[in-house]
Amino acid sequence: MKKLFTMLTLVALTTMFAFGQWQVVKEASTSYQPNDGYAIDANTVVVVGNDGEVVKTTDGGTNWTTLRDADGSGIDWTKVEFADANVGYAAASDGYIFKTTDGGANWTMIGDTANFVADLKALSVVDANMVYF
Repeated sequence: MKKLFTMLTLVALTTMFAFGQWQVVKEASTSYQPNDGYAIDANTVVVVGNDGEVVKTTDGGTNWTTLRDADGSGIDWTKVEFADANVGYAAASDGYIFKTTDGGANWTMIGDTANFVADLKALSVVDANMVYF
């Protein structure tokens, strides 16, 4: 029993030192709550979150820019996907759908939410003009 305990301790310590080499790249400095992100290319990522906040990086995550501030509406953006570097769509709670044509700098609500108020949780962008929610 003593040999088993010694062996398990040795394996645990070896594993901790061999695989525990993590480095913090970016620490959170706000209360931003991301829900989804989409990598447009190796360096450009757009992330959407609660109350419609949108952030973007163009340098692989070193620096992030807020493209759209949280608006306090309670409409949480749950999914985002882009057709190309400029045209993207975001699904949100209560049936809201948003579209950008300038890489995420400006977003426009599209679609009619009067008859459809279910929370949208998935989307698939076929091209710039065809999207399934």
